[in-house]
Amino acid sequence: NAVATFARAADGHLTAAGMFPTGGTGGTLGSQGALVLGENGRRLFAVNAGSNDISVLEIRPQGLKLLSKTASGGADPASVAVHGNLLYVLNAGSPNITGFTIGSNGTLAPLAGSTRPLSAGAQTPREVAFSPDGKWLVVTEQGSNKIDTYAVASTGLVSGPTTSNSSGAGPYGFAFDKRNHLIVSEAAAVAASSYTIMPNGVLSTISASVVATGQAAPCWLVISENGRFAYTANAGSNTLTGYSI
Repeated sequence: NAVATFARAADGHLTAAGMFPTGGTGGTLGSQGALVLGENGRRLFAVNAGSNDISVLEIRPQGLKLLSKTASGGADPASVAVHGNLLYVLNAGSPNITGFTIGSNGTLAPLAGSTRPLSAGAQTPREVAFSPDGKWLVVTEQGSNKIDTYAVASTGLVSGPTTSNSSGAGPYGFAFDKRNHLIVSEAAAVAASSYTIMPNGVLSTISASVVATGQAAPCWLVISENGRFAYTANAGSNTLTGYSI
């Protein structure tokens, strides 16, 4: 289990720059957010699905250095979310989410009382992430067609989940736009939907299942830095789809 690094030239060309072990054991990952950059750009957080732990790596000019490795608090960690000095991991095999505080030296300390279940009967959860303002934590459940939201307190503890039905089948990857709208890819519906998180945590649909005609399995989703476009990676058709926000 390792992280591959690349040097990027001014024209965008990539050159392999090294492989850096995470110190854990790899596994089959069907998720978004298995490798996340910290907010200060100095650290990487990686899940080790085979050894049920999380690695923290420091980004240095010469490459990456492993700082710590911590048990994830569950089985088959698939995705991590970071906001400030707070980290939550999605343990897909448990299934639950568990919180940690991030120390100044890169170590993770379990946050007592932070472990929360997913929805009843949750199947194949795919991603956990914070809203940009840090007030909400969101999890997609591809197999059960649910999206879970958790309210984040000032202590870092979360309450919930509040579970909403996905607009279309197979909610997978997601991201937030500049106005805290949630944009979600739907692998089975071959579409993407957008939502507002209401004050009670329930999702209110804005655009329901905008279909990517002729494509297949849009799993991963990102939003451009200017917040104007969303892109899905379509694993089943080897294509990318762009959406205007």
